[in-house]
Amino acid sequence: MNTINNTQVDCTILTIQEIQELATGLPIWKNERSLIRSNMECYFTKFESDNEFYVRVFSKTEVTVSFDEFLKLKVL
Repeated sequence: MNTINNTQVDCTILTIQEIQELATGLPIWKNERSLIRSNMECYFTKFESDNEFYVRVFSKTEVTVSFDEFLKLKVL
């Protein structure tokens, strides 16, 4: 079963507003680049060694889910 803590969302086609919606209500990394996607950093996820979410590189340990699937996990 997927949980919000072991999922990532590919942000390459998401708008800035959608990325901000993913982050709403979650502990976000306190860095101005935390929600900015780049060519290398384009997956919204929680980093394994801390308790903060942000846009980072692809992780083989996380399950990739869609934008809508991630939003559903947030409300469970």
